[in-house]
Amino acid sequence: MDRATATVLIDPLCGQLPAGGTDAVSDVDCGGFRERVGWVAEQYRAENNSDVWQYAICPTREEIVLRRPSLITGCLAAATLLAIVCVIGISLDADSYYVDEARPAAWVYRPGIVALVCAVMLAEVALVWAAFVSVWPRALWVRCGLAMIFLGPWALLVSQFVVRMPVYVVFHHLWLWALAALLVLAALASMVRGVYSRLTR
Repeated sequence: MDRATATVLIDPLCGQLPAGGTDAVSDVDCGGFRERVGWVAEQYRAENNSDVWQYAICPTREEIVLRRPSLITGCLAAATLLAIVCVIGISLDADSYYVDEARPAAWVYRPGIVALVCAVMLAEVALVWAAFVSVWPRALWVRCGLAMIFLGPWALLVSQFVVRMPVYVVFHHLWLWALAALLVLAALASMVRGVYSRLTR
């Protein structure tokens, strides 16, 4: 594929993008746009050992690429902040801890363990965030699958510890499984969109 052919294939894709600053920008399928331009770029690179991505870079596309990760980052950050606040709030409630009635003991608050749980939650959501905003691998379902390789076994491991655990630890388990479900749903949506895109080309 020569440069002229690559440009002819990419220009219509850029022409379909809406004007910058309009409401239609948020409705653009950025992943589909990236996949189509990526295919052209791969074909061109294979024959010419150079890149044509720069021909698909325009202000409107930059706005789309920047707005989508910012939205994802904001949603994940807000959800994580709310979850951490819930963990801290629950941990301050003495009734949320298991008490052995045969050997009752005075309640002792352990902020170090609470901080550790919050740190683990941040690490987990960082993995999910990386899966959503990374540009490689190009397919979202592949990135979600890679994240699940780590998150899935971890969720199965920690979920075994439920009995006599403080409620905030159980809340963390629910949070972890919610993140795993989010990755699975995103992967399925990405696969369906990929199949649909190929069928409608």
